[in-house]
Amino acid sequence: MAIQLSQEGAALNGVDDRTAHVGYYLIDKGLKKFETLAKVQFSATAILRKVSREIPLLLYSGSIILLTALFTIGLLAKAYDEGLNGLPLKLLAILFFLAASHVSVASLNRL
Repeated sequence: MAIQLSQEGAALNGVDDRTAHVGYYLIDKGLKKFETLAKVQFSATAILRKVSREIPLLLYSGSIILLTALFTIGLLAKAYDEGLNGLPLKLLAILFFLAASHVSVASLNRL
């Protein structure tokens, strides 16, 4: 199929065009077209790997933000349940946020 696609690319755009090379459909921007034509079905793990390669910064920073928020909210809820509120709770929120962000970054880097 990749050879067929490269022959079509050569016929449409000339033999010197990138689409005329088989590698374009195996490892370059034509891979999606090749996968669609071949009706490739990916497992959930393969889909996650593929997405993580396409948006690594968003995945990394989004995970840090999410973990930091969860840790901070959990700690603040516990402090509030213990009777802390007002200015002391706000100051503690800053400390919780700093500590939670450190733990989140360290945890994700470890993973």
